[in-house]
Amino acid sequence: MMAIDAATALGIEYGTLLQRISNGWSHDKILANLNKNPRHRFFEMGNKTLLLKDWARELDVPYHALYRLVAKNQLDFPTAVSKALKKYSNS
Repeated sequence: MMAIDAATALGIEYGTLLQRISNGWSHDKILANLNKNPRHRFFEMGNKTLLLKDWARELDVPYHALYRLVAKNQLDFPTAVSKALKKYSNS
């Protein structure tokens, strides 16, 4: 896999990935650092695994609301989705 493909798959800028590699970061450190930030973590629900921004689009809820529930309120992903859907669903 090319570095640009890896950056895209990880959800980070290509330059950021190259800088971390040139600074001697191990693969484990790069991945561990990404998993701390909900913006770069993959969340699984049903048979889909997506980034938080993609889940917000998929569920038609504001990204900032879903991010706040997961990152700031530290809710688990299914609970955050449930709360976001209750608040922002058009039904």
